[in-house]
Amino acid sequence: MKNKKFAAMGLTVLDGYEPRKFRFEQGVTLGKCEVLAGAAFGFQSYMNSGFVRSSVIVGRYCSIGRNVTLGSGAHDLSALSTSPFFQTNSNPPVLKFADPARRIRVLVGHDVWIGDNAYIMSGVTIGDGAVVATGSVVTRDVAPYSIVVGTPAKHFKWRFEDESIRRRLAALRWHEFDPERLKGLDIGQIETAIAEMEAWPASARTHKAVNYQTT
Repeated sequence: MKNKKFAAMGLTVLDGYEPRKFRFEQGVTLGKCEVLAGAAFGFQSYMNSGFVRSSVIVGRYCSIGRNVTLGSGAHDLSALSTSPFFQTNSNPPVLKFADPARRIRVLVGHDVWIGDNAYIMSGVTIGDGAVVATGSVVTRDVAPYSIVVGTPAKHFKWRFEDESIRRRLAALRWHEFDPERLKGLDIGQIETAIAEMEAWPASARTHKAVNYQTT
């Protein structure tokens, strides 16, 4: 029943999972994912399976594979113990470390592709258009349109070697355009697609998707 309710809001939830207090725009799809309250996904982004912490924000048009972890746990290595026992309400003197204000976000930009079995550490920002290769562990920020590989993940190459293309894409912020207009682009011809979007009037930048939240 709840999955039908989610579908009416533009959220597709597979495998019967029901996220709580999850913020999203229309067209989001979640597979077998554990999503903590407070996470957010943008328009047309999907995740096949994995774990999402509450401090994670994912942009629009993102593709996230299987068994992906977004956000790492916080354990105070300088304390007496790293056990979560000392971060519960039963231990007020040490609640400072567990305070929500200390949580470090993961920010995933727009049009990001994260491969299977990737692990994104807390505090990381992944720029628009970036690609995280399968099995990579991302411990630091990823530049827009960078392809990163390995453990720890390092820059491998650019999606577009031509720097002018990367600059023009950043200036366009194409994820804000009317989705119906975007469907008509020949996305396989990057120069042509960019030139066409650059010629669009300001009125085409009207995609202000409705934000919903599950209960």
